[in-house]
Parts: sequence; C-alpha cells; structure tokens
Amino acid sequence: MKSTYQKRRSDDIIKMAYPVFSENGYANVTMKMIMEYTGLSRGGLYAHFGSVEDLFVSVLEYDDQRIIEELSAFDTSQSILSQFEQWILTIISNERMQHHSLTKAKSEFLTAHNNEYLQNREAYLEETLLNILKEALNRNEIDGNLDLKNYVSFMIASMNGVMLYTHLKPMSEKDFNRVSQFLIEALLKPLKGE
Repeated sequence: MKSTYQKRRSDDIIKMAYPVFSENGYANVTMKMIMEYTGLSRGGLYAHFGSVEDLFVSVLEYDDQRIIEELSAFDTSQSILSQFEQWILTIISNERMQHHSLTKAKSEFLTAHNNEYLQNREAYLEETLLNILKEALNRNEIDGNLDLKNYVSFMIASMNGVMLYTHLKPMSEKDFNRVSQFLIEALLKPLKGE
C-alpha cells in the first residue's frame, strides 16, 4: 500500500507523462523519454513505475476516470440528451487538440496488450453510457425503439475510429470540423429516431 506522499507523487508522474504519450503514442515512448520530459531521475521514476507499460496503464486509468467523472456529472434537472450531445462535442474537440488525446497511444497499446484492466475498461464505459441513455429513454428524450446496447457499441467504435483516423491522417481544421459534424449527426440521429 502506497503512502499518501507516494500516491500523490505517482499521480503527479501520471499527469506529467500524459502529454508524452499523447504526442508520441505508446510504441515510441521509453522510460528515458519520460525522465527527460518530466525532469525525474531514473530512481525517482522507477520507484513508482517499473516499466513504460506500468506507467501507461496508470495514465489510461487516469484518462478513463476523467471521462467517467464527466459522464457522472450530468445534471439530472436538465436534458440528458443535450448534455450527452455536449459531452460528445467536448470529447471530439479535445481529441483535435493532440496534447489532450491518447487515441494513438491507446490504439498501439490495446492491440499489443491484454490485462484485466483492459478487459474491463470498455465494458465499464459501455455500462456507464448505457445507464445515461436509459435515463434519457425513461424521460422520453430518445427513441424507444433503439437498441441501446448496440447503439453504445456503435458509438464507441465510431468515435474511436474517426479520432484514430484523424491522428493517422492529419487534416485541416475545416476538414476536421466537417468530419466531426458528420460524426455527431450520425451519432445523434438514431437517438432522435431519425
């Protein structure tokens, strides 16, 4: 069990390492790069994380927790659908700003690794999104004929695919905005029964 200081220091390292993975992906990052970027000594870094993989899993957990917290912060006194739409816009906007995005690093890591956290993370995100959409359905804000489980899978796959594509094939702001708008419309139309 880590002491409060060790936990806080690990959290600081995770936050400092986030942009390294965001800018370089996962496959190209080394512990030496992390040390150079963060200014940590070798012993200071290895005291908290034994490998790039250990550190990246912690960065991934941090990023996933941030997303879950955003979803959990929906105001139940307002339209769930409008908040959901705003959340999608925020995610896409953050992905455009590469230093906020782990898309490339996630795709590199997830195709090469398999551990318990990775097995559970997608299911947990799906469950969280499904619960939000069930609440919207209970309020008659979305189409009652929509298979929500399949929709959530489609949504995650679509967002991941478009965001990865835009990282692999950089595009102008104008083109990115067009693709983003198309994605948003494609995601919202089924919810509205269109």
